[in-house]
Amino acid sequence: MSQLVRDTSGLSIPTHDYLEFTYVSSGNGAGEISTITYKTGGSSGTTVAVVTMAYNSDDKLTSLTLA
Repeated sequence: MSQLVRDTSGLSIPTHDYLEFTYVSSGNGAGEISTITYKTGGSSGTTVAVVTMAYNSDDKLTSLTLA
């Protein structure tokens, strides 16, 4: 498989083979993606990075945080 983009605007995501999404249930950004968890070893594997998204009262994305 060809190499996918892993570094955007300084947010470097380690090699991974599984993505897990959670969604905002209510309030700002309701229905939008809240976090993306990157893992190696499939769904029960090791978490290598988590991106958390924040939204304003207009449901617009305001920030991304990489942990």
